[in-house]
Amino acid sequence: MNIPDFPQLSNADRKFIRSLHTRKGRDEAGCFLAEGRKLCQELLESTFRTAAIILDNAADRNEQLIASEFERCGVPVFALGGREFEAICDAKTPQGIVGVAEYPKSKSEAVSETLIILDGVADPGNMGTIIRAADWFGFRSILLGKNCADRFSPKVVRAAMGSIFRCNIIDTPDIATAITQDFPRFSFFCATLDGSVALEQCRPKKQFGVIFGNESHGISPEILAVASQTFFIPGDGAESLNVSVAAGIALYHFSRCR
Repeated sequence: MNIPDFPQLSNADRKFIRSLHTRKGRDEAGCFLAEGRKLCQELLESTFRTAAIILDNAADRNEQLIASEFERCGVPVFALGGREFEAICDAKTPQGIVGVAEYPKSKSEAVSETLIILDGVADPGNMGTIIRAADWFGFRSILLGKNCADRFSPKVVRAAMGSIFRCNIIDTPDIATAITQDFPRFSFFCATLDGSVALEQCRPKKQFGVIFGNESHGISPEILAVASQTFFIPGDGAESLNVSVAAGIALYHFSRCR
């Protein structure tokens, strides 16, 4: 297969792509970055619209082939070399391909039977890992409170490892109101250090949600007030679990309850 020569990326376009490193730039453009071979392959296979692909002049053959697949789908592909390519990437050791993906349209009415809620999960690595775990266990609707990390930040997208393309992720300014107004028939279970029951005692009905809170402060009192039950994960050692670890354990249990 012959790999085509792609046009060089202009200075104006490089500036635009660098602006996507910030939340303000992403929100204004309605676009985010998918860096690396795996994420670009996931993007190619997803329903997300791709605005552009940028290829390092030193990209390997697999990365070039992915870029060619995008071009066949009508996506513009550009080339960039050396330090100029590294400058548009967020990763410290970037691979040879970057995608510019458009924001999807998330809909609360698309939530059917299960929902994950994140209340102030501020660390991008934790958020991305939770999104990945949720996808693995089949929980593909995720509601984010206002103090969460940006789901489209490069670190979240990398940590989610492609799960960002398979999940319906919804932002809300007020989780407690969303629970009572948008999901009145759901039972909601909150992960806390002093929960009323152990995780294995939670037996949800058909429609339910699981809530995980901020790394330092846990779940907000106003959310606890409208939740159905709190639970804890039994242990005998460290003071607490990392929120993404706790989420993985809890989602395994809840996936077996469905």
